[in-house]
Amino acid sequence: MVSRGQGEQDGQQQKTSILRHYLQTVQPKSAALIETIDKSLFHLVNEFWVSYYIGSTIFDKRFVFVPETICEANLTYVKELDMEAVLHS
Repeated sequence: MVSRGQGEQDGQQQKTSILRHYLQTVQPKSAALIETIDKSLFHLVNEFWVSYYIGSTIFDKRFVFVPETICEANLTYVKELDMEAVLHS
């Protein structure tokens, strides 16, 4: 997985570091914590690229959270995690 944030605040361009994460295996119907996003970055466009294998085929999925969408109003309870989270399809 690769994550990064970028945007503008008070007329100044801002970018986060590009973070890369690797998990050897995540079991079916399970979850793994990869990183926690600091609240001070919620005003940025936060982008996540996830690459994964099913059998010998590689897949990619891109998730983009536009500014201020990671917020309390968008929280949903996720039973598998036993916590609230902002979901993206």
